Amino acid sequence: MCIQMVSLQSQKTNVIHLSMTCNYSTNYLTRQNEGAIENHTWLLPDESLMQLPIIKWLNRHHPKARLGLRCNTLLGLYEAVTHGLGVAALPCFLGDPDTQLNRILPLDDELDSELWLLTHPDLRRTARVRALMDFLTTVLEKEKDLIEGRLFR
Repeated sequence: MCIQMVSLQSQKTNVIHLSMTCNYSTNYLTRQNEGAIENHTWLLPDESLMQLPIIKWLNRHHPKARLGLRCNTLLGLYEAVTHGLGVAALPCFLGDPDTQLNRILPLDDELDSELWLLTHPDLRRTARVRALMDFLTTVLEKEKDLIEGRLFR
């Protein structure tokens, strides 16, 4: 089996801010002490999402933080937070619109991730791919404040 490396065409779009969100349900608060980050149960991405900056940030700033769950999707982490299982870093566009969630920390540049649109060089000029790229660029620009965490209530 031969794996061929393909060079992709890229277009940088927005920076996605991952904000710390916490479900302040009665169920969660009765089990946790408020205050220090180490007192919270952390819900983290698993090894399939290790490129996310929260892993390095938490190890650097709070190495004794308690791990409660690892999950292979951001939607899975979101569901765990909304059910009161702990705190997790979530993209602002996912956590901020949910009135059950509150940020426990302000936005931190260390948690930023860049969003890139990638296409195969042979396809980038096809009408369908170009239309999709244009559509996504327009939508991402329109939703930039939500994506970058500037619409927090």
